[in-house]
Amino acid sequence: MMDMMDDTTIWDSTKYNIPVHSGTVGVGGGGGNGGLNPKNHERGGSFSCNSTEENNAVTWAQQQLYLAKLTLRNSNAFTLPKPAHELLRRKAASKLRSALLRGVRQANRNDPKRAKNKPPPLAYERWAARDVLRRTTTELLLPSSGVVDPALARDLSRHTMRGADAQALATSLADEAKTAADALKTNTENEEERKQERIYCTKCGAEMLAVALGAPEAKPYFTVSDAHYKKLKILYDDNEGSDDEQAFLRALFCLLCRYDALGGAGYQCALPNKCFDAMRKAVCANGECFASPLNCRTHAYCSAFPDTDGAFGSAGSFRNFYPEFGSFEANPIFVPETMSMMATHCESLLEAAEQGKPGKYDDGNTSKAEDKKQRHCGKPRSLSFCVVVPVWKECKFYGALMRSAFRRGEPIVLSAEHHVYVDGAQHARPSSERERPSSYDTAIFFLQTKRASDRWPCGEEQRVAIRQAFAGDILAKAKSGAGASSTVGEPQLQWSRVYKKKKVKR
Repeated sequence: MMDMMDDTTIWDSTKYNIPVHSGTVGVGGGGGNGGLNPKNHERGGSFSCNSTEENNAVTWAQQQLYLAKLTLRNSNAFTLPKPAHELLRRKAASKLRSALLRGVRQANRNDPKRAKNKPPPLAYERWAARDVLRRTTTELLLPSSGVVDPALARDLSRHTMRGADAQALATSLADEAKTAADALKTNTENEEERKQERIYCTKCGAEMLAVALGAPEAKPYFTVSDAHYKKLKILYDDNEGSDDEQAFLRALFCLLCRYDALGGAGYQCALPNKCFDAMRKAVCANGECFASPLNCRTHAYCSAFPDTDGAFGSAGSFRNFYPEFGSFEANPIFVPETMSMMATHCESLLEAAEQGKPGKYDDGNTSKAEDKKQRHCGKPRSLSFCVVVPVWKECKFYGALMRSAFRRGEPIVLSAEHHVYVDGAQHARPSSERERPSSYDTAIFFLQTKRASDRWPCGEEQRVAIRQAFAGDILAKAKSGAGASSTVGEPQLQWSRVYKKKKVKR
C-alpha cells in the first residue's frame, strides 16, 4: 500500500519531453556521461553505481512507472474526488472505527475480566489493508468488499473478546463497511457544498500550515509542514503543469484528508533518507514500490490511492505495476498479507524478466504487438528489488523471500535497537518529532535477475554501507529528541534530466 520513504527531499526530478496525457513514450535517455548504453559502463574499484549505470537505473525506473501511469490515465482511476465528498469518506471511516470499539465494549459488558478491553492496536488498519487485496470495487479506502475477515476475528479473539463474539463483530463490520461504501457512491453534492469548495491554507505554527475547506477556521482542518507543502507543490506542478492555485489546494486537501482517514501512522513508517540513499548508491534502487506523495523520495513511485495521489505523480498500486527492467526499492506496510502479495508479485515479475517474456506496456517504439513480442521474447532483462521487511520468520512472506530463486546472498538483518524509522505522520509533525526507534528487527533482501546481479551486485561492501547508513548517528538523534531536523529541508531537485526517445539495451 504505502512504502514510506522519508522525507521532503526529492533527489530525482526526471522530466519527460511528452505531454502528460500522451499515449506513447520513448525509451532511453541521455546525459553527459556516455549516454545509457551499458557497454560504456565500467564499474571500477568503487562499489557505488557509476554515473552511466545510475543513469540507466534512474531512467528505466522512471520510464516503467511513467508507462504504468499512462496506462491508468484512460480510466477513472486518477479522477480527483471532491473535497466535500472526501470529508464524507473520512467520516465513514471514523464511524467504522467507532463501531469496532463499541462492538468490543458491548460484547464484554457482562464480563468483568474483559469489560475494559479495547480492540488491539491497529486492528482496524490491518483489516483495511487486507481488504484491499480482496476487493474489486472502486472504493479505495473503506474495507468494503463485504467479505468477513477471519484475520480480524482472530485479532479480536486473541486478547480482547470471546471467539464467537469476535466472529459476530467481524461479520457485522463487513456489512456496515459495504453499506457505507455504497452510500458514498450515491451521494451527490448539493449547492451548499459547491459554495464551500474553496480551500484555505493558513499558518498555524512556526513550521506548520493548516488546510481547510470553506473557511480558514473551518473544521476539520489538516496540518502539513512548510517543507512538505513545498515538496507537494513541486510534485503537483511537475505532473499537472497548472497555475491554478485552487486546483492545487483542492488536490492537497483531498490528499491530506485521505491519509488522515487512513490512520495507522505507526505501521506506515519510512526509511530515513540516508538509508534510501545508501540503497541507491549500492544497487541503484531508484523507483519506489510502496510510497505516497507525502513521503516519496523520488518522482517515480507507486502508492495506494491513484485518485488522490495521481495529481502528485503516483503510478498507482504496486500490485498493478508490471516493470520489465530497472532497480526498485520495496518497503511495504507491515501487514503480513500485504507483504506476501509483494513477495509473490516480485517473484512473478522477476521470472518474466529472467525468461524475457513480453511486457505489458507499450514503450512507444512500435505500435505493433507482434514486433514488441519479437523484440523482447527470450532476452533476459535487468530487474532488481531491494526489499525491506520486519524479521517475522513465522510469516509466509518471510519464507517466500528466503526461498526465492532470485535472492542474492543472505538478507541484511538489523536489530531493532540499532536503527530507526521516520514516523508515518511526518508531514504533520515538527521536524524534531519525525524519527522513532524501530519496534522490530528489520531484514533487507536483494532479489535480482542474473543480468541485474551482474550490473548492480550487492556484495559485502554494499551491505556494510547500507548497515552503517541505518545505524549511523540517527538513533542517537532520535533518543536525544533531536529528530530528523538535519535531514529535512526544502525540496531539492537534483540530477534533473530530460527523458529522450532513444532505444536502450536491457
